[in-house]
Amino acid sequence: STVGNMNEMSDTKNSTNSSYANSTAIPYVEKLSERILSDKSTEVLYFNNTRKVISPNGKLVTLYLSNGDIKTMTEDKTVYFYAENSTKYTKLKNGREIFEYSSGQKETSFPDGSREIVFPDGNKAQTFADGSEKVTCKDGTIQKKSADASTTVIWHPNGYVDTITREFKKREFADGTCKIVFRDGVNETRYPGGRVRIKTAEGKVVHDGIIEK
Repeated sequence: STVGNMNEMSDTKNSTNSSYANSTAIPYVEKLSERILSDKSTEVLYFNNTRKVISPNGKLVTLYLSNGDIKTMTEDKTVYFYAENSTKYTKLKNGREIFEYSSGQKETSFPDGSREIVFPDGNKAQTFADGSEKVTCKDGTIQKKSADASTTVIWHPNGYVDTITREFKKREFADGTCKIVFRDGVNETRYPGGRVRIKTAEGKVVHDGIIEK
């Protein structure tokens, strides 16, 4: 399912992002030459064919690497563009990290440990600092999973609300009807007027009427 695929992708991205982040470090290389350009910026050439351009005010530094990668640095952020796969990695001063892929997928990691993935089709998956998860689909479907994975709630565009726990599965309909299937197979249907119908796992009706509170 779409929701299932998004959960799998969010679980497998950490190692990839880590390797990207680690590869943005530029080792020291002795410079070959330095000159002032016509716009007053400074250009530095290195023996490994890396070119560095420093803006006139010194607040923007751009590195052009021999493999086509480009790294830009300002006071607020560092941006690294990987030429081989057209991936852009941005690290902000506040600790937020953003990966933007050529497919259109965008992944953001926040300082508190939460993450967000926006997929090319417009679907979005979020993992929060407490471990809970939320998936928002383009069709309006929303799924939330508790941090301990014991409870999942799904809101459907047609107004249905599904709740899945270890003990039961429940569907709430737009008209107020609620159907519950318990772990032992017992079925319970609750109607807006107060009527409750209970069936055993074998399908036998054991109650059908109003339950007094």
